[in-house]
Parts: sequence; C-alpha cells; structure tokens
Amino acid sequence: MSYDLTRCPLCLKAANGVALGPLDQIFMFECVRCGQFQITEEAVSCLQEAQIARDLFKVSAYTRERVVSKSPLITIVSSTQAIANITGAAIDVQSIIGQFPKTISDRLNRILRIILAYSPFPGARFQFNLDNDYPVFLAENPEACWFIGKALETEGLISTSNTMGHINGSLTVGGWDRLSKEEQGRLPAGSKQVFIAMSFDPSLDNAFKEGMEKAIDAAGYKALRVDLKEHNDKICDRIVAEIRKSKFLVADFTLHKAGVYFEAGFALGLRIPVIWTCREDELGKTHFDTRQYNHVVWKNEKDLFEKLKRRIEATIVVE
Repeated sequence: MSYDLTRCPLCLKAANGVALGPLDQIFMFECVRCGQFQITEEAVSCLQEAQIARDLFKVSAYTRERVVSKSPLITIVSSTQAIANITGAAIDVQSIIGQFPKTISDRLNRILRIILAYSPFPGARFQFNLDNDYPVFLAENPEACWFIGKALETEGLISTSNTMGHINGSLTVGGWDRLSKEEQGRLPAGSKQVFIAMSFDPSLDNAFKEGMEKAIDAAGYKALRVDLKEHNDKICDRIVAEIRKSKFLVADFTLHKAGVYFEAGFALGLRIPVIWTCREDELGKTHFDTRQYNHVVWKNEKDLFEKLKRRIEATIVVE
C-alpha cells in the first residue's frame, strides 16, 4: 500500500483514511467535502488516469449525495467485474460518471432535490461553504458552485444572501413548485414499489423468486410482477399505471421479450431509473440499442440476488 491516507483520492483535500482487510486493498475515507466512502486500491489508481481525472468532481458529487440521502456506505471499484469481490454496496467509477446529469435542466433539478434535504420545511435556511460543499451543487470547484448558485437564484428557485465564501439562503416558492412538478412527473413520494419487466416463461420463475424478489426485498423495496397481481383492467393499461407508480424498474432481457424493451423505454421516458439485467448466456442476443447499458449479468439465482442487491444499494438514491 502506497497511497497517502491523509488525503481524499476524490478531491485531494485533507481527510481521514484507514486501510481495511488483510491485504490493505480497500480504503475507507471520511472527507468533509465528499463524505464517507470506501474505495479499492485499483480504483484509486484508476482515478489518476487523465481521462477520468477531469471527471473526479462527478465522483465527489455522487458520494456526497449518498451521505445526504443516508444511503448505505458505498465501495468504489475500478470495473464492473470487480464488484463481485465486494461485500455490500459497490459501484464502478465509469458507472458513477455515467449517472451524472446530461443536461443543465436535469443538473439543476438534481441540485434542488439535494438542497431539499437541507430544507425540512418551507422557509428553512441553508448555509453552504463554497470550499467544502461544492459537491452539493454538482460543481467542479468553488467558482462553479458560486455560478450555479447564482443561476438558481436567477431562475427564481432559491433566494440567497451570500457572504464571502458561503451561499446562504432558502428554497423559494418557485423552487418548491418546481420540485413538486418534477415529483409528479416522476413517481409518488416515498414509493417502495419496483416494477419487474421480464419474460413470464416458467423457466425463469426461480430467477424471479430467489433472485429479483429477494434482492429487492433485502434492499427495502417491494417487487411487482404484473402477471401476479389481481386486476380487472386491460393488461397494457395496468402495466403503464404500475410503472408510473414505481420507484424504479428492473428489466431482465433473458429470452428477449419485446414487452421488456417497451416497458424499459417507457420508464426511461418518465425518468424512472432502470436496472438492466440478463442471464450470461443470453447477453449476446440483446438489441444494439440497449446493449450499451451496464447490465447486471447473472449466472444463477444466487448470483442474481447478490449482484442485483448491490446494484440497487449503489444506484438508487434513498429518499
């Protein structure tokens, strides 16, 4: 082990780090800027690559957001293959970077949701230190944080009385309204339902019961497979209604049923997170348009349970 444990590998600020395990191959850090997280020695080396180094702020924002939302402690690894070696929630560096908002509008909405955690009631005041808290604003540095704060104020979403080195303020009526409208377009507040899109072939029943359902339950949610729910509606109407009510969707492409592709696409259109899964021997048959997504590739029910539980804990933000 050669890494300096007194410095955060994400933001390079002074931090408290300890080496874990018999070979000291995993480090735990407590950073005032990035929060608490674990990271493997290989992932630390990965972060130093030039192409990834410019996106380090996205990793800082990810770990800080998990702390704000009180999500389980995360371990950052170098690749999706390395996740299998970790006990507990784990995610690879590229997946973190890939989750970062692609548009300014999505970025502002996500920042508002984070600020909401610091605003327990309308009119509640928040105070952010530009140097320590710029990850809250998904910002590259304190200067970018200041700019984003002013942009939120110009949009009428927050009201500030800034002092040197700080952003002090509160969510405005416009900010609360925007959050409310976005929430209505996403899912019911506090939803624990998880929609399962998969083939209903009997050969996959154990994959559902012993893999997906158990993993979702262990992560604190409730799985819904529409063919197992009693109703008197047209099946297509029921599918659409239940997806709208779900916090996220698990789409398993084993046997490649067309309905799974539709249901995953519909969820994406509603900005509902999708976790993509596929049995190992079927992965090569996935459609080109979905093959680009990071699939949970499983071999058997036990493997599916462990990998899906870790993916949920690593990628679904607790609200």
